[in-house]
Amino acid sequence: TWGFPFDMEGNVTADDIYNCWSQAGTLPADAGGWPYYACDIPRPAGSLFSNRPDFHTEYKAVELRFTKRMSHRWMLTGSITLQDWIRDFESRRSYIDPTNVEQLDGQPMAFETRGSGKSRIWPNARWMVKLGGLVRLPYDVNFGASFIAREGYIWPLRYRVRRPSNGWGSSVLVYTVPFGDERLPTFWQLNLRLEKLINLGDYGRLYITADGFNITNNDIALGKHERVDDTTRFGKITELLSPRIFRFGVRYEF
Repeated sequence: TWGFPFDMEGNVTADDIYNCWSQAGTLPADAGGWPYYACDIPRPAGSLFSNRPDFHTEYKAVELRFTKRMSHRWMLTGSITLQDWIRDFESRRSYIDPTNVEQLDGQPMAFETRGSGKSRIWPNARWMVKLGGLVRLPYDVNFGASFIAREGYIWPLRYRVRRPSNGWGSSVLVYTVPFGDERLPTFWQLNLRLEKLINLGDYGRLYITADGFNITNNDIALGKHERVDDTTRFGKITELLSPRIFRFGVRYEF
């Protein structure tokens, strides 16, 4: 659904809103030279919520899984996922402000995360690999590992420009490249686990564990500042993969 601007008195029609946009300028050539637009009539105060016409997203995916159950003292599970989520603007009725439509149409779909310190991330990975396994060693020792890798999330380069407002926003962020063309580095992480079982007979069992997370101590960027016009911060890392962590524990079962 979307909230389409709505004039309760009927002085501004839907056709007026669609047709009021004209080009207000273009980005600098080194930022792609993309156009941006402004509306020459005031934005109506109301909103009419309805299904968004002539706009759709299409999601396609395939996942391959395999499992080697525990036998001969080892097991292995894994999966490979290939996916594609695309947005399409089928007609002029599917958007209000023409700014950025050319950069978004037919490109990957991703929503910006917000809140709880996890903002300015656009999750969209077209492939992902997961592996997990366990080996039973002598003396009741178990050794396990898990590995995950995925394509880096979208890094949408944007440029803020000023424009006449009329209630539609005095500035707008314009994408400098088609959405999805720039991505963060490929993410991958390896975790290990070592576990010793001590059988206490009628009194239960005791497990002594040691876990290592991000065992290779990767420093992969999970977020980078995307504002091209902010020369002091553009490209600076806003979030990194947590460093190597070890955890030791004891678990008692009875």
